[in-house]
Amino acid sequence: MLYPSLRIEDLSNWKEGDIVRFWSRVEKTNSCWSWLLKGTRSGYGVFKVNSKNIQAHRASYVLMGNTILRNKVLDHICKNKLCVNPNHLRLVTQRENILCGDGLAARYAQRDRCGKGHILSNYNLIIRPDRGRRCRTCKNISGLERYYRLNSQNPNY
Repeated sequence: MLYPSLRIEDLSNWKEGDIVRFWSRVEKTNSCWSWLLKGTRSGYGVFKVNSKNIQAHRASYVLMGNTILRNKVLDHICKNKLCVNPNHLRLVTQRENILCGDGLAARYAQRDRCGKGHILSNYNLIIRPDRGRRCRTCKNISGLERYYRLNSQNPNY
């Protein structure tokens, strides 16, 4: 999910008590600053101010004087979703964030061979319009098999 930009001015409706309450829910250590409250189903901490929820790591990043640009997300360098340490967060695009993770899309993008074992690079790699990847050798073999199947006069089929 992409979020709008977030600047310190956007938190101007926070009272001093809200900021104190926010930091009281953070345990600062030498590495990660852990959000102490329960996270969402996706594992991120949430802070409620004026009946609005804000993700804790986004609030921390902005409270420390940083700006989150439009169409950018914060990537947890430490891979700890409950960490709110701004030094462990970096601005990236949603695509970069997904590819840095360990999900299916990231694993697929890191593959260097297709399912049949052909190398996926240079001429043998086709980038589809949806940014998916396809092996040119497999595509050619599939096209030939289809051609021969449809043209039954070929003695091989």
